[in-house]
Amino acid sequence: MAVQWLRPQIETISRVINCRCNYTFIARRLVYTAVLSLAFALLSSSVIDAFLKKWCGTAFNAEIPYNFEKTLAYEVPRPYAYRVLVPWLVNTTSELLPPRFILSPPAELLRRGVELYIGEDQAKLVPVVLQVKFIIAVFWMFVFLFATLWLYRSLAVWVLNISQVSADLATVLFGLFLPLSFRGGGGFIYDFSELFFSAAYIGSLVSGRHAWAGMILSVALVNKESNLLLIVYLGAHLMASGTSLKRKGYVFLAHLTSAAVPYLLIKVAMEHKAGGTVEFYLLWNIDYWTNISSFFGFMTTNLQLVLFPKPANILFLGLFVWLVTYRWKYKPVFVRMALLSVGFICLALLAVFCWHDEIRNLSLAFPAIFLAVTHSIVENYGNGVTPATSPRLECVFRPKPATDSDASRPPIPTERVSCSP
Repeated sequence: MAVQWLRPQIETISRVINCRCNYTFIARRLVYTAVLSLAFALLSSSVIDAFLKKWCGTAFNAEIPYNFEKTLAYEVPRPYAYRVLVPWLVNTTSELLPPRFILSPPAELLRRGVELYIGEDQAKLVPVVLQVKFIIAVFWMFVFLFATLWLYRSLAVWVLNISQVSADLATVLFGLFLPLSFRGGGGFIYDFSELFFSAAYIGSLVSGRHAWAGMILSVALVNKESNLLLIVYLGAHLMASGTSLKRKGYVFLAHLTSAAVPYLLIKVAMEHKAGGTVEFYLLWNIDYWTNISSFFGFMTTNLQLVLFPKPANILFLGLFVWLVTYRWKYKPVFVRMALLSVGFICLALLAVFCWHDEIRNLSLAFPAIFLAVTHSIVENYGNGVTPATSPRLECVFRPKPATDSDASRPPIPTERVSCSP
């Protein structure tokens, strides 16, 4: 009986790792995974370094109402007061560390932390305990971004059914372009966790794990209340799937409930805080976007001597529009519906509630943009190798009509008809 029970379990594990007890293949797979992990770690380190160079200017400014110290003490006004997950993670992690390490950490560790980004003189004004918590916060940023890169890679394989090599390169490109979303003030402590939860939620949806997706959505609301808009991806996923209308209604209602409960609890718990649910910047944004110079701006990332066009720069916008819309009608239905719906909502929020060209506020649309751009790149340059199959998602696609120009490369699927876990 035991052997009969173990056999299907072993076969399932074998399929998940895409091998049939071929130890040579396992060795190659492990080496490839190690190399890719190192690449993602290096990329995450570079991206976070670019983020910290801009964020630390406001994080340790005592006049900023949402600075790092006030954020960890839960003394920030609304809407920042709603975003309690990452401050809780940082505070809890510091409590688990030995008190001796918190009160007297190694000098070299402090030198590579706050002192590296705000200077030795300014760092002396920051309490040691707060400097250690800053290092913990950076650690969590790294963990979230590293995991996000792996999730984006999986999304490319699952949704677009492209080769793993193409997915790897697309993920690296996403990481390289990510620092362009960091404006002068950097961002906030919860930005990278927001990227992680949006990717994890969409990944759970497309892989058929709706229960997991509901739980992830609940936690995402504790990270940032605007993650309630992730429900739009659920709508796009359900409309693109072949499930019955009744099941679609049940799933949507379950996810809406899992999102509404933490959202309302946090709103009620933080009602006594100063501030409001949103901040209005429409009038300032009208002045900004009607100024022609806004479309010719440049910025720096890591190397301060090299300028890059801002996302609002007309050069970048032209490239972006082409990459998103190239062979539009051949993109998967889920990608098109998600990009149109989430993109429209995020642009409206950017115009009314965000400061000037704060592109990081479009982060909810990043997964859809990533999938659309990846599809365009693969369509333009070719998939390279046979698409990788995933046991977690079996999709039936309607292939696009073959043309003479496509004869030299294998076409990739373009329209999802039905999905089943």
